[in-house]
Amino acid sequence: MLFRSLAVCNDGTDAIVYYRPGIGAQADRAILYFQGGAWCSSEGDCAGRYNHSRFLMSTGGDALNTTMNGGIMSNNCTYNPDFCNASVIFFRYCSSDSFAGDAPNPVFGGWQMRGKRHVAAVLDGMTGVAPNLFNPPLQASSLSTVLVIGDSAGGVATLSNVDFVAQSYFIQMHQVRF
Repeated sequence: MLFRSLAVCNDGTDAIVYYRPGIGAQADRAILYFQGGAWCSSEGDCAGRYNHSRFLMSTGGDALNTTMNGGIMSNNCTYNPDFCNASVIFFRYCSSDSFAGDAPNPVFGGWQMRGKRHVAAVLDGMTGVAPNLFNPPLQASSLSTVLVIGDSAGGVATLSNVDFVAQSYFIQMHQVRF
């Protein structure tokens, strides 16, 4: 759960990120993964999406079965030698805006579009601006490499957030490879 004002899903439920802490020699590496799942762009479109794919607009009800153990997030060092033990932050997609929205008021018949707030909440915690959300804490100052990735709408989120991630704190704090 993200403890930041307005870091909410389309229906107003709290946004969620999943975290796997890094270990060993790769503890100074992190993967920020943006989950995909298309988007909605009108009242009818959002209502239909909510009726058929509620898990993409809400964290209420059934928990989403989320795995952070495939591909570049695999913890198998034979297949993923560079990031197998890196920290993984999995941004669960429930904002229908590619993690780019920060509408000051609900739109499209009452839906929240606040995906950028999800990202900001995590960054604020990692830099000490807000309470750290992770156990053990993940501090931006301890990272040497950050990989920002996503798929589908999460791929768009990668493009729209990589500069935000870099400008928010990493480059200001120390030299980090992106």
